[in-house]
Amino acid sequence: MTQAAFEGIMLLVLTWAAMFSVRAGLFNLALEAEFASGIVASFFAWMFCPSIMRLNLFVAGLGCVVVATIVGGVVGKVYGWLTARADLDPIVCGIALNGAIVPFGAWAYSSWYLPWESAERGGRNLSARIMALNLDEAGLVLCFIVLAAGLSGFFTWWLRNSTKGTRLLASGLSEAAAREAGIEVRRIRLTASVWSGCVCALAGALYVFFVSASSYSTESTMGRGFVALAVSLSARRGVFLVGWLAFVLGALSTLSQTWFRDIFSSRIQEGNIAFIAGAIPYFAVLALLVAVNVIVRLYRRT
Repeated sequence: MTQAAFEGIMLLVLTWAAMFSVRAGLFNLALEAEFASGIVASFFAWMFCPSIMRLNLFVAGLGCVVVATIVGGVVGKVYGWLTARADLDPIVCGIALNGAIVPFGAWAYSSWYLPWESAERGGRNLSARIMALNLDEAGLVLCFIVLAAGLSGFFTWWLRNSTKGTRLLASGLSEAAAREAGIEVRRIRLTASVWSGCVCALAGALYVFFVSASSYSTESTMGRGFVALAVSLSARRGVFLVGWLAFVLGALSTLSQTWFRDIFSSRIQEGNIAFIAGAIPYFAVLALLVAVNVIVRLYRRT
């Protein structure tokens, strides 16, 4: 259950990152690259972390998170400059960055970081250090959920009530009208892309410290960035609601693998179980979206 909750929180953070861009009118297809850059940056920040910082895993982990968010912001700025400033096609730019950064990160991890960590010198093995903590995972999950709920509420309030939030929304609703109102659309979209990259990389750091600190490959992202982007397109139903739909989707994507395998493993070939179980959460979230639409329409009629 705790693993499923961490998956849900990670997808929730990725959805926030996607909504920064989507609400500004920027279709960010580089989320996978930004997510992968956060993962790889966290590993290498640990690798080059001073020995004195490794004595305290919290301090070292915080340093890794800071490095990851900076690297993600740089990737986001590159994508924002290519699309918002240079007016290049966002789909082509997103595919190009994903195709370059995701496999390069996997190669760098396997070629440099993994051999270094395998030596296990002086307690430098990150996965072993995390396992040795024996954390209260249930309490940690509860803290993350409470924190995520508070940040979701703040993000919703910021978009609707702050000057910068309304300008961000105006840039996404109508570029022409925003320009007539004196809003610098390109600058806002570039800033949104940077913030999106930072938050995306933060999700990558969460992946390293709470999901898998022992491995990374091109399959590690598993299309999470694209899933978050798809969920964020429903943000017109409310930022707070859509964020928690992403949490449900992330949690179900993990739980369904175990539940479905336990129930049907004797009836369905193992190769088909993962495929069918992986599709269940998406149908569940689709059903939730339909239910929300029905409830909203019924409420408006009363």
